[in-house]
Amino acid sequence: ALLPVLQSAAPREDVPRALEELEQQDVLDVYLSLWRGELERAEDGLRAALGEDGARDPPLDLEPLKVEVARRLGGFPVDSKPKMDGMRASLLELAHPDFQIPAGAEGQVFRALLEAKSAKRVSAVVAKLKTVWSKMGCIAKLSGEKPSTAPVGNDRLLMAVRALAAEHAVPLRAWRFLAAGKARGPWRVAEDDSPATVERQWQALLNFVRAEDSVLLYHLENHYSLVYAAREWHADKGYGGKRDVRQVLVAKPGQQPCCWIDFESVRATLLG
Repeated sequence: ALLPVLQSAAPREDVPRALEELEQQDVLDVYLSLWRGELERAEDGLRAALGEDGARDPPLDLEPLKVEVARRLGGFPVDSKPKMDGMRASLLELAHPDFQIPAGAEGQVFRALLEAKSAKRVSAVVAKLKTVWSKMGCIAKLSGEKPSTAPVGNDRLLMAVRALAAEHAVPLRAWRFLAAGKARGPWRVAEDDSPATVERQWQALLNFVRAEDSVLLYHLENHYSLVYAAREWHADKGYGGKRDVRQVLVAKPGQQPCCWIDFESVRATLLG
């Protein structure tokens, strides 16, 4: 099942075989570009909830609304899970007759909010604004004085690899190898996998560890690590029985190989 994937990822003769050396900021810029695109789409969703049909040129300016909401919530978002308690109350306050709507273009977004309230679309506006707030927090986390990739996650990591490959014209590909739940991958992990299925999964992992043109990344809890090596042996199980011990070498914590983890623990993390 893996062979076609490996063949399609083989380097071609007419393109470079490796990425040029990248600085940390080069990678952060790719993630920031992805998140800014997501923020733009989230803002379009908020405009639609406010009643804009997308034909306005220029589009409805959301900045005055963001500023007023941030003032009521204690500031703009600074991480990927920003404080959003009180967002509905803030919007209702801004849609109250006592709120002094600014004159001119700056007041357009508040007038749109009043119309949304009259049309009973406040819940939709709240939901879309929360999405915008979350995207803004992720961008802040990635672009702070001490940037963090905590908001990235598997999907955007895969997207970043595709973006880097396209930008630098190299045949670099990434995909989920072992997947569980709704995630897709060539090897599916389930709680009721038979010993034979687990054996096939392990052998497939060994093939990747041995391969010279690929690497495996393991997404632990709040941490990514290379899979540096794998080992297995038969151990006594008691009363004359034997058990298979299968382990992978990862970096936990930090980014230096230092910890052997049982393959069953890897499977449990994926299933968790």
